[in-house]
Amino acid sequence: MKSILECVHNTMLTACAFTAVLSVTAFAPAAFAWNFDDSCSPTQVTEVEVTRPGALFMLDRSGSMGTTGATYCWYYGHWGPYCTPSLWNVAKSAITQVLDSMTSWTEPDEVMFGIGFYPNTYIAYNVGENRRNQIVGAMNNTGPGGGTPTDQAINALRNSWSLNQTGFPAAGVLITDGAPNSTSAALSRACQLRNEGKSMFVVGLGGGTDTAFNNKLAAAAGKGCCGSSANASCSNGIGTDPCVSPGVGKNSCYGSYQANNQTEFRNALLSIASEIACTFPIDFSQFSSNSAPENPAAVRVRMNTASGQLNIPHMDANGGQGWFFASDNREQVTLTQNYCDQVRTPGQVDSVETQLACDCQQPQGQECEVPNAPFGVCPLGTWICDEGYDVCQPYAADNCPVPCFGFPEGESCHVDNEFPFTEGPNTIDGERNRCKIGVTVCNDDVPSCEPIYQPMPELCDGLDNDCDGQIDNLSASWSKPEFASLSLSGSNSGAACMERDVCVCPSGTGEHSGAGANQSTEFQSFVSGWDPICTCSEGVGF
Repeated sequence: MKSILECVHNTMLTACAFTAVLSVTAFAPAAFAWNFDDSCSPTQVTEVEVTRPGALFMLDRSGSMGTTGATYCWYYGHWGPYCTPSLWNVAKSAITQVLDSMTSWTEPDEVMFGIGFYPNTYIAYNVGENRRNQIVGAMNNTGPGGGTPTDQAINALRNSWSLNQTGFPAAGVLITDGAPNSTSAALSRACQLRNEGKSMFVVGLGGGTDTAFNNKLAAAAGKGCCGSSANASCSNGIGTDPCVSPGVGKNSCYGSYQANNQTEFRNALLSIASEIACTFPIDFSQFSSNSAPENPAAVRVRMNTASGQLNIPHMDANGGQGWFFASDNREQVTLTQNYCDQVRTPGQVDSVETQLACDCQQPQGQECEVPNAPFGVCPLGTWICDEGYDVCQPYAADNCPVPCFGFPEGESCHVDNEFPFTEGPNTIDGERNRCKIGVTVCNDDVPSCEPIYQPMPELCDGLDNDCDGQIDNLSASWSKPEFASLSLSGSNSGAACMERDVCVCPSGTGEHSGAGANQSTEFQSFVSGWDPICTCSEGVGF
């Protein structure tokens, strides 16, 4: 039996057994077909114009927020610490700018905002429409003073109406300039919040904050990651869970936002607001669990636009763009920036759909279909139960009962391209050899690219019509013995005219000019006195 490499280099593959071709599947990722049947798994449709998210700020007003730093400058005739605003004023100004950019008195807010304060912890305003003036007023009517009871702040977020209502997605935004009074208590509250299916972002403000601990706190709240497998984007999930392994080093964690000035703080808040705006729920009403399986293939995310429905891939399968679970609870999905921008563009997206695969209802071991199976994956398999959900697991390649499975029969191909013919350096529009243009077929369980055109006399159309490696060599081509039976006159002249598409205008002027003019002139001698004469056209069409 020939190897797969030998088969690939055999342009027709007629000598290759199909089982050798299937060996490529050993290098392909496993493919599964999850059961997305509306009868057992409801589709959660979130209307973009109606369902807007909420962001509840929890603002640190400890005494250190009132300091200005050590920067001095010349101000109104004397030196003084007036050029560096206090962190409290930085926070007030940046929050006001975010409110100005994402809320409006005349249009629905992009994000509904609320605010709370700590110490002397309380929620001043839960998230709601048109909160801009109320939030600004609340910030103006209070000021810094006291310690940093971060655990109390997180507990206030956890118990707030904003994070417990079910009408829209919402998250807390903890804003702090220093380390908490008790790190263990803060972590415990963050874990409790996350275990209840709620979300919290962490923003460190100024140079005095413990950024490493903030990262660990964000991971505990489901918005970060820790451990040796963690990376800055947290694309691999939460990693070593600080709620399960509280001893994990804070220096191995990522996830919080750090802002050292007003611009960075504003950008952090805008990024968080955008992420909350592009977080969508999953409907668990017909499931025993309120958490999706770890395998993202069990979740389907789609975007409904004016031009049709768009399937959104999981970010790990699409170069870091797509959707990801909003937290380790896997109750919501969040879109990455490029998809989020589409959602937030007025009039572009009507709604976003999320759907979970059906829980295990199919008879295990019964045969099932694998829709849209990629090349090398059997389109048939059997039902299995994976993490509590129905999955059609394909048959092994060498046991697949479907001949030439995964092979696109009837598709355009080039016989000199690499298997499976639809790939390779050439495209159908760029193919210049008539005899290498074909269609995919499956004969005796062997896939091949079968030519659909036979050689014909050369024309002045820039193609290799007679398949001899030369283009527009008219005189030599028409003199070949294989074309001797083709007559320019007689009862078949009309059909010959249509077949040959001679690129000579009725007036006798050839289409070619310059270097090609001689070829057209030479060809005119063949059609001189030919009746009927062909019309001027673009050459052989495919």
